[in-house]
Amino acid sequence: MEGAINPDANIQQFIAQFQPAFPVGMSSQLDALNFMQISLVVRPPFVPYIAFIDRKGTIRTQLTGGDLSDEKQEKLLRDIAENLVNETSPAAKPKVKPSSR
Repeated sequence: MEGAINPDANIQQFIAQFQPAFPVGMSSQLDALNFMQISLVVRPPFVPYIAFIDRKGTIRTQLTGGDLSDEKQEKLLRDIAENLVNETSPAAKPKVKPSSR
């Protein structure tokens, strides 16, 4: 999922130009900050902001650009993404067949 803090964003132009292979949506800045559980009172938004969201729509990890050093960034992002992708959803777990004894 891609997000941008830009009230004048042209979503259709973005999709036409970059043809992303992921969902692209739009909401107000306040709605986006509420979804990411960021309080403007506690901490101002920091860009870039990365939220990893699982298949159930739960935010599992949140990072800001300040959380990542260059040498650790790629490994950390890859590890988080791979862990989420490799999780098995309850519906996808194989069913255990009863033994025939």
